[in-house]
Amino acid sequence: MRWRALLFCLIPALSACGPKNSDLLTQNQAWNDRLLGQLPQLAAAVAAMPLTADSTCAPPGKLTYSPKSDAGDTDYLMYEGMLHIGKVATEEKSELDFHFHEGLISSYLAWVDPANQYFIGRPGHASERATPLLRDIFRRVKSLKYLVIIKPQPVDRARGDVVIDTYLVDLQATKPLCGFSVTAHADPNLKVENYDVVSRNKKTGKEKVVRSGSRDNFHSALWNDAVQKVFAATKRQLHLDFPH
Repeated sequence: MRWRALLFCLIPALSACGPKNSDLLTQNQAWNDRLLGQLPQLAAAVAAMPLTADSTCAPPGKLTYSPKSDAGDTDYLMYEGMLHIGKVATEEKSELDFHFHEGLISSYLAWVDPANQYFIGRPGHASERATPLLRDIFRRVKSLKYLVIIKPQPVDRARGDVVIDTYLVDLQATKPLCGFSVTAHADPNLKVENYDVVSRNKKTGKEKVVRSGSRDNFHSALWNDAVQKVFAATKRQLHLDFPH
């Protein structure tokens, strides 16, 4: 029976014999502390670096976005994410949050920031075994050298546009290198649409409203245009292709 237990621990896909979440935090504490200290400094530096419509940005070398392999040295983060380090998140979020795919830094920050609701060291979770995915992301996030910081300005709904400032920052030097701005547009006449989710009894045909909600068509259109323009400009200026 002992050899079966040993074999179980040697299979990488199984995490029952791996480190606990608390162990993972302890093992990476120095790096975590450095990163959590860097981001507020970078936020302040970015805020002090205004961009103009003709600002351009050139990479210091080849940048690689590859969150599922060891090749990735660049990821992206919303500016607001740097402001929330060490603070309890509120219900209010940015009007244009671009985090919609599997990057590294956004999830990682949620796991290591004690103020975040997803902190893996919180009671009831610290003693759980770290999953293989979590351990792998903890390992690969240390390869990040650069971040693309996306900082939307306030949305002008009456005019139907928003300016989005985008910065390339050097994590090792803790400083912004350059940046550019794009302007996204949407029809300001698009309205908020209310809707009901209805269930129908197949036998009686009777309908029942199970949920009501609303959809801001202007916001959706503006978000889509912003995503396309920011990442198209990122590819053009930084030669960096984010999937979207």
